[in-house]
Amino acid sequence: MPSYISSTIFFLIKNNQLVLWDYAAHKQYSIPQAYLSRLLHLSQNPHEDPDKDHAIDHDLLATGLLAEHSFPVVDWGWDDLSKIFHFGTSRIDYAEQPNNTREWAIAYQAACDNAVEVPVPKLRHEAQGRKIINSIELDVPGTAQTHDLQQTLLQRRSVREFLQEAITKKQLESILYYSLAYLPSRSADVSKLCPEGLRDRRSSPSGGGLNSIDGYVYIRNVAEIPAGFYYYNPACHRLELISSDRDFSIGRALNGQFFAEDIPFGIFLTCQFDRLWWKYPHSRAYRVALLDAGHISQTVQLVSTSLGLGTWVSAAIDESCLEPVMNHLDRSAPLLFVGAGVSTGRDMPTALEELHANGESTQ
Repeated sequence: MPSYISSTIFFLIKNNQLVLWDYAAHKQYSIPQAYLSRLLHLSQNPHEDPDKDHAIDHDLLATGLLAEHSFPVVDWGWDDLSKIFHFGTSRIDYAEQPNNTREWAIAYQAACDNAVEVPVPKLRHEAQGRKIINSIELDVPGTAQTHDLQQTLLQRRSVREFLQEAITKKQLESILYYSLAYLPSRSADVSKLCPEGLRDRRSSPSGGGLNSIDGYVYIRNVAEIPAGFYYYNPACHRLELISSDRDFSIGRALNGQFFAEDIPFGIFLTCQFDRLWWKYPHSRAYRVALLDAGHISQTVQLVSTSLGLGTWVSAAIDESCLEPVMNHLDRSAPLLFVGAGVSTGRDMPTALEELHANGESTQ
């Protein structure tokens, strides 16, 4: 059946108006009732061709919301929300397209100049006058210990069964430092063209050098460190206590993955979105946020693996469970959880294996 109406549109109420949003073309239109009625009519009569002589059809054809010869059918295997995200962030419309290296440099410098006219949104550790209830200073790990990268890559795997055994404070210090800390040796190599305040560098890449990913550390069983939720300050290599709520369930926060209850520690990687908005106003920057979290989660896993720990990562996060212990988050959201600990090495927990061994069905 032909489709003369674009499949990349949706409607929403915005500023007390009905708005049609063509998310593939990155255009929004205020829709009068007559235009809405015409679109409804055409959607309910799919064999009726748009009429170029019809005033409303003429306008809709000109915007690309209607097509004279039907739109191609897109075979999309996921839900509409993922489709909107994918196609809505698939391209960026620039006013000018550079044709050579010099034009690119001029355009990039102009974009940077425009960005720095507005103050950079502050990260949590940069906020003025914030109160720190309790903090734990962490030691910078020594550089004498070396690990074979190839062997670490071969050993890294996701495990889902952890032992009731504490990891050491030294192990935690190494994991946090090499995955989330601002490394002095890296910052010293940054180009002088980089503005002050954006010169900090981690071991993992960061979109625009903005370091928009923060680490909030869940600690259950780490030697010398009380259980609780902590903010990791990457500039000071320090844990700052947020909550010591003993009733918190990591299994519920991870959408019922209760095997995680035994994990000695984990990191919720959150993105402070306004840091990305500041430099990248286009929705494609949301992809950058996901990539940044992914880079750091892999680093956490590799460092943990090199220290003899099992690792596990998940994006199945119930944010409502985190609100009581992370209710200070503003324009931020957790994207990934990555944890580590002494493990049996099982990629499936015993409870799941017993279920299958007993022939029990979940159907």
